Amino acid sequence: MYERYWLLSRRPFNAPGECANESLAAPQQALLEKLRFSLLDSNGVAAVTGFPGTGKTTLAGCLAREMRHRGGHVAWTITSVFDASSLLRHYAQQLLPGNSPTKTSSLSPALLQDQLQERMLEQGGKYLLLVDEAQSLNEDSLALLKRLVETAAQPMLQTNPPRLQVSLLLTGHAVLRDIVRESPSGFGTLVTPFALDTLKRDQTGPYLEQALRAAGGQQTYFDESAVDRLFRESRGNLRLLNRLADLSLLAGFVRRRASITEAEVEAALQEVALPQAA
Repeated sequence: MYERYWLLSRRPFNAPGECANESLAAPQQALLEKLRFSLLDSNGVAAVTGFPGTGKTTLAGCLAREMRHRGGHVAWTITSVFDASSLLRHYAQQLLPGNSPTKTSSLSPALLQDQLQERMLEQGGKYLLLVDEAQSLNEDSLALLKRLVETAAQPMLQTNPPRLQVSLLLTGHAVLRDIVRESPSGFGTLVTPFALDTLKRDQTGPYLEQALRAAGGQQTYFDESAVDRLFRESRGNLRLLNRLADLSLLAGFVRRRASITEAEVEAALQEVALPQAA
């Protein structure tokens, strides 16, 4: 459908968590620039909050990809409930060579933390730690993350350029800001907060056009009636907008349309369970 009918080189709209920089929406692009400076170019801790579907996981994926391209190390965990011990084991499995789930389960949290910090100090380089759904982290987990980030603050490492860089990105719901700010460990003093908003109407059309152009599109695919309806039904939620736009292209393909109108969006709506208005 994408290649033969719509003459695209690939699927145009990012799946959840999938990163294609040229297909990011305007709010994501603007925030990605800030996060690059805060987390990839120096030691830093950032918390990105927003409604589900606004693109937080996609941003994390973009940063992880860029850190790997720079030769850095990435450890990423997505969790609904995580204590400090579980978090530490997940990071150890990703960052310590030869650490399988079976091996890490037999080691005490204190020993795992020592091994992880020793590895960072010995190897040096850049580390990016990510936690998605971070509003579920407890106080012990926040204290652990603070200790890991502060590994790079030891005086012996204060060289130019830095011998060791450890950055952390937390993503989650709006309550994450309060959890971080009120942490007794003082974790909140390290964190730069950011919010990721939904798209506005005047950003929706350009975003769709940009995503389609990035996928090789050479025409106008969605007329104004379609863009209006897509925005109205998605309320600017990027995940839902992408889903509806993709299904609208499918409806246009089935109906052999040259472009997408509100009628094709209406057909797409029959395939999606929309969230109830607040």
